Amino acid sequence: MKLRKGCSGIIIFLLIILSFCSKDKEMSNENIDGKAKVFRYIVPQSGLRLRKEPTLTAKRLALIPCGAQVVFVEEKGEEKVIDGAKGKWTKIIYNNISGWAFGAFLSDKK
Repeated sequence: MKLRKGCSGIIIFLLIILSFCSKDKEMSNENIDGKAKVFRYIVPQSGLRLRKEPTLTAKRLALIPCGAQVVFVEEKGEEKVIDGAKGKWTKIIYNNISGWAFGAFLSDKK
């Protein structure tokens, strides 16, 4: 197959652009430490408060709506019971805001 003069340059340019796009997509699925992101979803219909520290008295950073996807970072401390649910405080990221939420109100299923 013979390409018109100038077409091969356009094709090469498009291939380079596509390779960068696919790399960005792959990178968005990794945490900073290189591990694959783990997602969780907000369960309570009323949403879930994102807090600065893993305690009920800590400053509120955001109210995350029901069904929203968050990135799981880590769990901390012993299991506790809050509002009848048993779980651990969980560090998550929502809309580029890192904070703590009570893990019993997070689900691994949408």
